[in-house]
Amino acid sequence: MHRIPAEASLIFFPRRHTPERISDNRHDHLRHLRAGACPPHTRSGSPALAIVERDGLDGKALLTAIAAGAEVAVRLAAGINYSVAGPKGWHMPDIVGPFGSAAAVGWLRRFSPLQMRNAFGLAGSQSGGTWASWGTPTVKFHQSRGGASGLIAGLLAEQGFEAGSDTVGHPHGEILTAFSDGSTPEAIVADLGERFELEEISLRLWPGGTPLQPSLTALFDLIAREGPLVDQIEHVEVEVAPAVYEAHARFTEPQGTFEALLSYPFVVASALRDRKFWLTSVSTANLDDPDIRRFMSRCVKLVSNSSLTSEISRVAITMAGGKILTAQADGARGTSRNPAKLDDLCTKYENCAVGRFSGTQAAELLDLLERIDALDNLDRLFELLRSTRERRETATG
Repeated sequence: MHRIPAEASLIFFPRRHTPERISDNRHDHLRHLRAGACPPHTRSGSPALAIVERDGLDGKALLTAIAAGAEVAVRLAAGINYSVAGPKGWHMPDIVGPFGSAAAVGWLRRFSPLQMRNAFGLAGSQSGGTWASWGTPTVKFHQSRGGASGLIAGLLAEQGFEAGSDTVGHPHGEILTAFSDGSTPEAIVADLGERFELEEISLRLWPGGTPLQPSLTALFDLIAREGPLVDQIEHVEVEVAPAVYEAHARFTEPQGTFEALLSYPFVVASALRDRKFWLTSVSTANLDDPDIRRFMSRCVKLVSNSSLTSEISRVAITMAGGKILTAQADGARGTSRNPAKLDDLCTKYENCAVGRFSGTQAAELLDLLERIDALDNLDRLFELLRSTRERRETATG
């Protein structure tokens, strides 16, 4: 990462993860912020990594900056009335993301109160992003741009660049009024210092939209318990909340990676056939696989169920002979309601490392990550992260 910090922040653009529409319900809105639809820890993480590497800071500083940024971003979102902002088409990552990123930078650079105020003012001046690009990588660009915007805000504020004194609640066009209806500013500071949003933030175990995660949880629980063979399956019914159905029902014949990651028929068919679902599952070969396409169209049905919230999904598999196998997830694995186990996280890490690190490098990096809070020097960690680029350049050169 020998780049200017702003470029380094944009490098963490999540090309293969997926945008997802959510309902106008405030609870759903905050759940998605915590669970990965617009993950605040990734937006504060990328600029924090850039500053930590540049300044030679330690692992504890990195973790604290990520936590501070996540706290600010989610708390700001809690103050926004999404029942107003949502129908207008506003997408939260590039609205609250710059604030979380600026908070992370400010903490690492030990900003004065005036510098931090100016950083938030500059962050608010860059906020934006709408659902007009739903189903394309641009929606995910909002996340990386949110990180880069906050980084730029912090770097400018540190140099004395001035901004408005109330970028959150000013009556003429600031965050709570510009994107909503004035909202509930008191929610931003409710239980400050006593309740921490980071404790509610989740880790997504599989690629695919956040609303698909409860369905994948139920599906893999069912696979582990019953082991249904795909060639003996007659029908698969996936029940979801109405808002989830409305957002995803049209992706019955996905065209390209992003649509595939939003498509319940494709995700279910691929997971049942391969007993796993990862980024390799959305390769061109899999997308064009005639067996998967036939199974999608013939066997998988997405059903709207008004008794379910977006956190809950039911899966029912009808086998040849009439036996019905069922499973329900009341929360996606990896959320605070259904926490991921260490083995789950290690499996995800191993999937991420394949093709990017040698076995020795992957093991060394995992060891560093497991004790990052105790590391005074992160040079070796950054060296290993940079090696993925060198490995790619060697392979393509």
